[in-house]
Amino acid sequence: MSLYDRRYDKSIASLDEDKFNLARYIEIAKKRKMWMLLVFSIIFFPVAIVTALKSFSPVYQATATIWINSPSQSDPFVTLSSPHNEGLVQILRSRSFAENVVKQLGLTVRLDTTEPSLFQEVVDRFSAGKSADSLNLDRSSLFEKVSIDTAVMIPGEYEVYVTGEGLYYLYYLDEESGDSLLMSGPTDELFEEGISYGGFHVRLNEEVHDYVPFRFSFFVNSFRQAVEDFMENTRVDLDESGSFLYLAITDGDAQLATEMAITLAQMFVNYNLSTKKEQLRSTLEILKDQLDMASKVLDRSEKAIKEYKESTGIVSLDEEVKERVEKLAEAETYQRKLVEERKKLLEYQRRMEDGSPHDRGEDVYLEVISYPWSVHNPNMQILSDELTRLRGAKNELSLKVTENHPDFQEVTAQIEQVHRRIHEAVITQVKRFDDEIALTNKSMERLKSELKVLPNEELVLARLLRERKVNENVYTQVVTKYK
Repeated sequence: MSLYDRRYDKSIASLDEDKFNLARYIEIAKKRKMWMLLVFSIIFFPVAIVTALKSFSPVYQATATIWINSPSQSDPFVTLSSPHNEGLVQILRSRSFAENVVKQLGLTVRLDTTEPSLFQEVVDRFSAGKSADSLNLDRSSLFEKVSIDTAVMIPGEYEVYVTGEGLYYLYYLDEESGDSLLMSGPTDELFEEGISYGGFHVRLNEEVHDYVPFRFSFFVNSFRQAVEDFMENTRVDLDESGSFLYLAITDGDAQLATEMAITLAQMFVNYNLSTKKEQLRSTLEILKDQLDMASKVLDRSEKAIKEYKESTGIVSLDEEVKERVEKLAEAETYQRKLVEERKKLLEYQRRMEDGSPHDRGEDVYLEVISYPWSVHNPNMQILSDELTRLRGAKNELSLKVTENHPDFQEVTAQIEQVHRRIHEAVITQVKRFDDEIALTNKSMERLKSELKVLPNEELVLARLLRERKVNENVYTQVVTKYK
């Protein structure tokens, strides 16, 4: 056998041995796959979890409870009230309230707490004393004051660099066109007057002065975006008793979430107190005028009866006639109440029918479903619950889609349908009042005809007594309302 043949045979044997060893390794791996998987899990998953946790920003929730109604509380200056408690939820979640909170707190300016360069130079400089870790990196700790001007807002990302030489620089950060220097000045200006640019004004907290030099980034969002973010992160619920509103606001800044909850709750309380006081003032003025008028009318009735008795010598009527006079007076009082209720419903009907469907104020429907007649009407309570649910769904959709979105248009159409059903219910109730008034008028005419058989002098006295009884009823009703 040649040397080449021996080398060839040895190469073949080596290949066979390598093949055998590889097959053996594969077989061993198959038998040990559970152990390998366990080792891999022990090494990989902790690393993955730690990496994920570091990438997540914490979210905080601030809550507030607002007492809106109490059956035992009668002081209107203490108890918050509204024609309908479900309507209060919609008011608290309304865009106008959100806009006011955003303006008051300057929520278009948000601190970039995820920026790794934030106070990065402080760690080395103050490693033996104060460090950046001792500073709460939230907006309230950094800024002493934040205000905005929505008319000249310039959204974007900004950075402030405070040097150790007593100067600061304000940059506008743009990845595409590059960062641009907007303004600069002495460091004291940041802590005294503050700086203004692009619709925002900020003044730094004096405590931050100890950490110079440092840099920080912040965002300026559009006013619309800031309002939508606030509305999306705000939840309002009404408890089952209808006595409390529960307010919850979530945000990545714990202190700012607390400020937002307090501000919104205080705005709502002030709104309800001012509304209630204004309504009470107006109602008291009206009731006072009505009370004065009713008192004068009752006095005239008393005087007329006294003068008539003195002139005719008739002291009183027999018991049967008195009973008829009182029944007639009660019927007339009831008829006047029906007429007043009907007049109120006709006013609601007129307000609902004025203008196009999109121009009609939604407040009138809240007033209708909270009207005393509606509260005791099962059908109106069903419509009230449906309207509240649909308005809540519409508010939710308004934060996610435009008005042209099919879902938004469908909910709007459903609300319009409920509005039409409420309108139809008002028309039906007006007709019922008409029938009840007509029936009461017939009863009054029957009682009057029974009294006509009396002698003329007694008939006049019966009329005077009936008028006095009606005036007494009216006076009692007005006094009850006034108290």
